[in-house]
Amino acid sequence: MNIFGYLRKEQRTFQERDINPVDMMAFAWLSYFNYPFKCEFKLHETLYVINENFVKDAAGKGPSKRLVKKLVKHPSFKDLRVSDFELVLDENTTTQYTGVTIHINDNLHIISFRGTDPTFIGWKEDFLLSLEDEIPSQVLALKYLEKMINKYQGEFLLCGHSKGGNLAIYSFFKTSVENRKRIKGVYSYDSPGFTIDLKNIEDYDEAKGKVHKFIPKASFIGMFFEESIDTNIVDSTLFSIFQHNGFSWCVKHHDFKYCKKRTEQSKRLAFAFNKWASSQTIEDKRKFTNLAFDLLYKSNADTFFNLFFHLPKYGSQIYKLYKDLPDEDKDFFKGIIKKFYLAYKENKKL
Repeated sequence: MNIFGYLRKEQRTFQERDINPVDMMAFAWLSYFNYPFKCEFKLHETLYVINENFVKDAAGKGPSKRLVKKLVKHPSFKDLRVSDFELVLDENTTTQYTGVTIHINDNLHIISFRGTDPTFIGWKEDFLLSLEDEIPSQVLALKYLEKMINKYQGEFLLCGHSKGGNLAIYSFFKTSVENRKRIKGVYSYDSPGFTIDLKNIEDYDEAKGKVHKFIPKASFIGMFFEESIDTNIVDSTLFSIFQHNGFSWCVKHHDFKYCKKRTEQSKRLAFAFNKWASSQTIEDKRKFTNLAFDLLYKSNADTFFNLFFHLPKYGSQIYKLYKDLPDEDKDFFKGIIKKFYLAYKENKKL
């Protein structure tokens, strides 16, 4: 079964049971919705405003909307208080960030950070992970965490899917040792790692025991910049990069269904990307990112979903824009793509 089967079977409240990794993924997904209220409210109060503008796609409109409709009626979730919703989407600073806090009770609060949404801004910021020691969303996530710790008493859990998991881990390690003592755990779902060395952070060895990272067996995104944090490998009903969709993850009883190892394709793709990323200069990676996203912005596709579902239309526009580039830029593009292909071929027998 998947998360929907789990929610159907598990009808107890959090006063009657402990929070588990599947619950935490549901909390991570709650950050993908644009809440219409600025003040504190109960989750079930959003039932009447679930519309096209409310849902921010993470895995397609259908599953995401279905999940929130389940949660706003579910005994475990419906009466939980939600507050402090923040959203920043800024093309000028390449920032796509969202944080929200869900209160289990007065002494336990969950901070959920949004992963990459389908906007080109969000995806470009992801690319910046390979360029910068710190991206704008990480700065905002750390400020948000410290603001919530100062605002509310008790303990915290942090969570996020995709880039949201990266923000959760980053803010946890970057806050003070005293603040980390109030954080019970960090739950990251198929999130990319870091180019910076987290091991240099004070009290790292003790702190990393609170971090729980989950990846699907064919994970690609979750293995970007692999770090020393232990990972839990989850079975999935989809294949390849589509396993990034958390709705495909298999659940067994009150936890995920785990696998012993990743797929060979996951290992090869991650090896190729990490080798390619580490072998390129910062200047080349920045030039490639700016050129690629300039083409995407000029295509007017707006989002990757729009691009994917109207590929003949926008694909031809992007190709025409590419053909109009100076020969130097076209040769640069070809060279970058060739280097990734050669890195992938190099490691066929992992």
